[in-house]
Amino acid sequence: MAQIDEVTIIPASNVARITGSEKEGAFIEGRNVSLTAFQMCRNLVTQELFESVMGYNPGTSNFVELSQETEQLLPVNNVSWYEAITFCNKLSQQMGFRPCYRIGGTTNPDTWGEIPTTSNPIWNAVSWDTDADGYRLPTEAEWEFTARGGNTTAAAWKFPYAGGDSIDAVAWFKDNSGSNIHQVGLKHGTSSGINDMSGNVYEWCWDWFARITTGDHVNPTGPASGTNRVRRGGSWLNYARSCSVTYRNCDSPETIYGNIGFRLARSSV
Repeated sequence: MAQIDEVTIIPASNVARITGSEKEGAFIEGRNVSLTAFQMCRNLVTQELFESVMGYNPGTSNFVELSQETEQLLPVNNVSWYEAITFCNKLSQQMGFRPCYRIGGTTNPDTWGEIPTTSNPIWNAVSWDTDADGYRLPTEAEWEFTARGGNTTAAAWKFPYAGGDSIDAVAWFKDNSGSNIHQVGLKHGTSSGINDMSGNVYEWCWDWFARITTGDHVNPTGPASGTNRVRRGGSWLNYARSCSVTYRNCDSPETIYGNIGFRLARSSV
């Protein structure tokens, strides 16, 4: 397996209540969100780590031919939401943690069958054991909270991009990427030391995509069902707007693109 440093986790602050004030994103005006403490990985899941767990590498890039970046440390891409949750449970098993996701009554992905390449109702009915300590995808609210620095009273909370107000400093995006993904951790990260939350590759989140609603919400996880799963952060292929910390996007869970990857989270249990 890849070195354990690849799954280093950074504790996020315990937030009793976030009073929404934005026009878009997970913390819109009129929405009050309470989050309990959670942990977020420093880096995107790399091609090296993904292959060490899954036994194959779906990632593609031609950038290594043009630079000194390390192919194994490129973020994994061309990975579906279904593959991401499978990876989470497999890694949890290998690390001795309790897996989070259950399909067909079991948390053992070896019994789930082939990973679907089209939308699958059985896989779409996956449940999440919120008491489990295994690796998982972040919720949309957790993702945005982390991307914005994890402190609602700090100046960073208002930055348009994860880690700063200059996109060139913090993100690989359409204007500076050379039309490709890049090794993780080369840009300036957030104040918590978490990298590439703007740009490089979009990041799958747990939630089904739906309109963000106002009111009080405790550890929101999105609706119980839907058509598309949330992906956040923009990518090497996108203009600056798509890489902002409040910009929302989504795709069906079987979707595989060269600009979509994912990041790991864990509950603080």
